[in-house]
Amino acid sequence: MAQFEEVEEGQAPKKSKTPLIIGGVVAVAAVAGFLATRGSGAMSAEEKAAFQEAQDVLRLDDYNRYGEGEKKLLAVLQKHPDHVEPTVWLIQLYCAWGEELDAEADTFRMAAQSKLKEIGDLKKITETSKSKSAREKAKTQYEAAKKELDELQNAANIRNKSSVEKLKAAKDWVKVASATDYSDAALHRAMADYGRITGKWGEAETQLQYVQKLKPDSAGLRFVKGVIALQRDQKPDDAVALYDEALKIDPKFVKAKYFKGLALAKKGDNDKAAATMKEVLVESPGHTGAKAFLGLVGTLAQARKVAEEAAKAGTADEQVAAGDEAEPAKPAQPAK
Repeated sequence: MAQFEEVEEGQAPKKSKTPLIIGGVVAVAAVAGFLATRGSGAMSAEEKAAFQEAQDVLRLDDYNRYGEGEKKLLAVLQKHPDHVEPTVWLIQLYCAWGEELDAEADTFRMAAQSKLKEIGDLKKITETSKSKSAREKAKTQYEAAKKELDELQNAANIRNKSSVEKLKAAKDWVKVASATDYSDAALHRAMADYGRITGKWGEAETQLQYVQKLKPDSAGLRFVKGVIALQRDQKPDDAVALYDEALKIDPKFVKAKYFKGLALAKKGDNDKAAATMKEVLVESPGHTGAKAFLGLVGTLAQARKVAEEAAKAGTADEQVAAGDEAEPAKPAQPAK
């Protein structure tokens, strides 16, 4: 990522005199192809519409449509490589895409952990219940839970691999964008987003300083600050306040609302978090992250229910019908 010289208040940042080295197959191939078509002029009305649609997909944080947005941005860039805006939005799309896939992987892993606990609880029922039917039910549920656990773990691995690929693409386009317009606030906002996603907090904050100077009313500025407060500083209250500021500037900024839900969950306000995620789905019905969040809440609730049933197994609270009595569990035999 390019480095920047310090600037005075109100001035555009300047590119360092250090020569930029563009690396990565995607970036090199992209630059080589685009340079051959430079000087393409202004975008047509049709291209502007496609570009706007791609931006809206990203604002809605509807990752199921990211592939569609990617194609439209690349098509615009192929004809207009001298325009920084499509490059910036492509960076943000790949960042959002990679992060969403990573979040899904985390959700699958958390769900797998809850299923692992459920399996343990079902084993307790199998071992201690006085009821034959309860034992058979537990055995069936145990087998289903184990199968689902394997599927969840596999899904987590696949999502994680895909996330790495998307963030690699974002890195390559950051290098491409570094050779464009340093006075563009959105470019610095995109670089800040990439920095915080990859854990380069100092770089993210440096880029945000430029956004603050170039566009202090930016909703994206407040969003990235909010994510830093949530993820690095572990201050969900501050994060919620920043997301609210971003949403006041741009009420349709669904990604900010989604992260607000995550921050509320971090605070322990699970009801408010779930309500916020439902609001996200109203504006962006295909939002996978919100669906996964609400689905995980249901999965954990089911695991708690099973745990409560397991706690009653083999106690006076459990009513066993006549003829349904199970043989007592055999004590473990000492190893020879």
